[in-house]
Amino acid sequence: MSQTLNQKKLCNLVLREKHKDYYKNGGNIMYQFKISPKTVKIEENNENETENTSANATEKAPTTIDDLIDSFNTIDSSYGSMTKITNENSNNIAEELNLEKMSYTEPTEEEITTQAQNSLTDYKQNTIKNIEDETEAENTKLINNKSSLINSADEQKQNIATTYANAKDSTEKDALKRGLARSSIVINKLAAFTTDEVNQYQKISDELNGSLKDIESSIANLETKKQNSLNNFNITYAIKLSEKIDNLKAVQEEKEAEVIKYNNQIAEKEAEYAQKLSEAEKDNYQAEWERQLKLAEYQSKYGKLPSADLVAIEKYNLALTYFNNLPKTEALAELESNPLLKQQLGEHYFELYNKISKRSE
Repeated sequence: MSQTLNQKKLCNLVLREKHKDYYKNGGNIMYQFKISPKTVKIEENNENETENTSANATEKAPTTIDDLIDSFNTIDSSYGSMTKITNENSNNIAEELNLEKMSYTEPTEEEITTQAQNSLTDYKQNTIKNIEDETEAENTKLINNKSSLINSADEQKQNIATTYANAKDSTEKDALKRGLARSSIVINKLAAFTTDEVNQYQKISDELNGSLKDIESSIANLETKKQNSLNNFNITYAIKLSEKIDNLKAVQEEKEAEVIKYNNQIAEKEAEYAQKLSEAEKDNYQAEWERQLKLAEYQSKYGKLPSADLVAIEKYNLALTYFNNLPKTEALAELESNPLLKQQLGEHYFELYNKISKRSE
């Protein structure tokens, strides 16, 4: 019951559409659908003329077997356009793009600073260690020099003491031999030895003290030198740390820009996809509307919907017209040798073959 109502609605819709076309074409109603004279005859352009043409075939009768096969294909295509629901436009578009946008969490100032510091950890530790090692090595060197100077001075004093002791002993023995042990000459000579010895001692002590004083001063300066080196390093480190932070920020900004660019591209593709899908759905809707319109018009004109049986009859009538224009022998030979004819005509193939066989010529 509802199907009948829907068909009536479609028929009424077609009549309204025809009414529009009537005025568009200056009062001449144009029909798009034609079937063979063996099924029904229709009027066109309000004239009382009939056309012996197929609903789906070409207006010109086929003159070759290739033309006949092409006409069969045209019939199938036209029949399919009325009976097949249209969704080809959206079928060519993927259901989903499955595109995933990128996410990026911007690091904080503290995180960037920590990352920069971590990247300079080895540099900082190694540099400070080198400064401390150099200071320690210099300090050790100065202490060793101090010990060497003291030992050298003690050795020099010992040598001087031995030298003057031997000189005094030799002088005393010589004076005893000559009986001059109490001689003022001998006494003065021994006193001179003692004075020279003391002077030599004093000279060595003065030189040693001067050298030791320089060493102690150098040792004292080592800490100042070390602190200056550390201060200079801190300045250099601060500069490097600032450069690292700037570089990391630049990298972070570049990554952020890449993510934004990528996500914008995704958004553009999604917008294009939505536009194409929307247009395809509109095209499908329009095509389906036209299909329904054709069906309604066909039914309103011929009292029935197009069917496979009607298509088969159209092909049969078209083939009969073609083979009736051929000599009987040639027609039968073509029917027997061409498998496409049996495929296209189906059960009507044998009907056509028998009909041609019964011809007198």
